[in-house]
Amino acid sequence: MILDRDRGAAYLSIGISGIGSFAVFLFLTYYLEDTLRFTPIETGVAFLPMVALLVAGAIVAGAVLPRTGPRPLVPPGALLAAIGMALLTGIGPASSYAGGVLPALLVLGFGSGLIFGSAQNAATSGVGSSEAGVASAMVNTTQQIGGSIGTAAFSSLAATAVTSYLRAHAATATQLATITNGTMAGYRLVFWIAAAVFLAGAVLAALLFRRGPLPIDEKR
Repeated sequence: MILDRDRGAAYLSIGISGIGSFAVFLFLTYYLEDTLRFTPIETGVAFLPMVALLVAGAIVAGAVLPRTGPRPLVPPGALLAAIGMALLTGIGPASSYAGGVLPALLVLGFGSGLIFGSAQNAATSGVGSSEAGVASAMVNTTQQIGGSIGTAAFSSLAATAVTSYLRAHAATATQLATITNGTMAGYRLVFWIAAAVFLAGAVLAALLFRRGPLPIDEKR
């Protein structure tokens, strides 16, 4: 089942997107609460525009997918997600939510909707009734595995970046401004790497997905 070209590409796209997405949910939460001083409730509300655009992207993907297949949808979605991540590298201690965070969340949300809406359909398309549960479970599994990898890797990279920054500014390492700038250096590194992850996902999706609509024959 996984060896099917479209289905394998769908699982790979979902896993890669899971890696990149957790950079937003984890480190942007840190930024909103620790730097912008949002409350937990305000932070949750701050992510709602991204969720709304994710739903919109998934609806668009669901409408277009039967005619085009996933290839014209997943790579552009991943590219949009990469752009959203790149936009987040511009945030700083003095940035505002509306000017610095919201535009990135909107772009990232719509791109993620195109990815997940298309890839989830591709992952379960043409599957016989006896394997439908397994195919659906694999979607969640690959996303969770990607998220786990992203959380572990990005946390380590961010900690290393902060440590390196403070070591390079040892004379003022205990000052709040230096600590804040070091923390921002960690965030920016994570967002840049997440952008690269999504960009790699766009390239792989463009190479791996077949052209044209998805076959619906259960024996494919």
